[in-house]
Amino acid sequence: MSGRILIIDQVATNRIVMKVRLSAAHFHVDLASCAQDAVQKLKTTRPDMILMSLGVGEDSAPDLCVQLRQRQDTQDTPILVLGDTITEAERMACLHAGAQDVLSRGLPEHQLLAHVRRTLRASASDFELRLRETTNRALGFAEDTAGFVSRPNIWVVMEGSTSTDDWCASLRSSKSLAVQCHDFHAADWTDLIKSDADVFVVPIQRGGAATDLSIITELRSARSTRHIPIVAMLDRDNTAQISMALDLGADELVYHDTSPRELTLRITRQAERKHVAERLRSRVRDGLQAAVTDPLTGLFNRRYAMPHLDQMSAAAQKSGRAYAVMMIDLDRFKLVNDTYGHPAGDAVLVEVAKRLQDNLRGVDLIARMGGEEFLIAMPATSLHQAKAAAQRLRKVVWNTPIRVPSPTPHEPDLRINVSISLGLAMGGGAQSAVDDISHVLQLADNALIRAKADGRNQVMVSRDAA
Repeated sequence: MSGRILIIDQVATNRIVMKVRLSAAHFHVDLASCAQDAVQKLKTTRPDMILMSLGVGEDSAPDLCVQLRQRQDTQDTPILVLGDTITEAERMACLHAGAQDVLSRGLPEHQLLAHVRRTLRASASDFELRLRETTNRALGFAEDTAGFVSRPNIWVVMEGSTSTDDWCASLRSSKSLAVQCHDFHAADWTDLIKSDADVFVVPIQRGGAATDLSIITELRSARSTRHIPIVAMLDRDNTAQISMALDLGADELVYHDTSPRELTLRITRQAERKHVAERLRSRVRDGLQAAVTDPLTGLFNRRYAMPHLDQMSAAAQKSGRAYAVMMIDLDRFKLVNDTYGHPAGDAVLVEVAKRLQDNLRGVDLIARMGGEEFLIAMPATSLHQAKAAAQRLRKVVWNTPIRVPSPTPHEPDLRINVSISLGLAMGGGAQSAVDDISHVLQLADNALIRAKADGRNQVMVSRDAA
């Protein structure tokens, strides 16, 4: 992993030693001796992480953290604080001020690098979500951020139940956490998959370290639990597993002798981070869905259909198999709106879309291209199959009247017959000269125009295909 790290330390020796350690691990390092020096560096560089000393000249680390969090260019930059001797009050002050963690300067190199990798990994994931959220806002899909209000649901997951209660007792001493204890191998795996956990806490014991660490691996690799934060809980002197736990995917480390106040803060921060990330992922999904879906019929729209057609055409050129494209238009749809009202017109569009979709293969694409016009694309389809499908679609629309709301209040719903016209064109195929999807679409559209002109409620095949 590479990245740019800004070191802020008033002691030159500390800066040089840390730069050597990080440079050897292929990080790009910038140096600053105090807050003012750091501000100057930030004018010309954008660090991926800031590593600062507990004492940075006239400013304390918590004060500098607050200053950095107030700057637009560093408000989301992760901060690690290093100190020679760190009191609980100092650690809590830094965490409350926005630092990701507070570490001892005397950490072995492999542990320090594991913390750095963990912090950068989490920051990169958060940045991706924020970037997508920004795009959603530009498209008008994002909503105001809601606060994290629920009491975090914590699952303690470990092998064996003998010592589980002891570990749970440490967490239950905080009344702000809802704690459940589970024996990893005794519990049904589906319970974990369907869990409502906000955070998994995995205790790491010396005697069963390999098995305990495998729990982290399994939780992180399973699709349903990979986004749930994992907090590894160790005895403070269990140093052998710290780096491994972080590199396997633990999001946070806590210790058995950590005070309930700090324990609650660290675990709650992970629960809040998970809550925010879930909301952003949901907005991304909803935004993408809204961007490519017609809100009335639920079909794909033109924005989705066009690149899909390009991919289908490219696949046909490779396979040598033909594909079919149909342009479909509801006949005299304006008359439906004018006679029965727009609610009736919407009902007709929804029902026609459903009938078309229900009579196609799963591999076929149907999209609403706008107004009363639909597109169907059928990969790996012969002309004979396409003709039969087009006639089938025409009949399922025409043969059964569509139920629509009456334009007059308190009157029974109406049943009206509607018809569609279809223009069919073929593309791809070993002997076809029509490989350009835009040409195929034009041929299908021309065939549709002829079908409308020739009396409607019929299928017209492109002369090139026929």
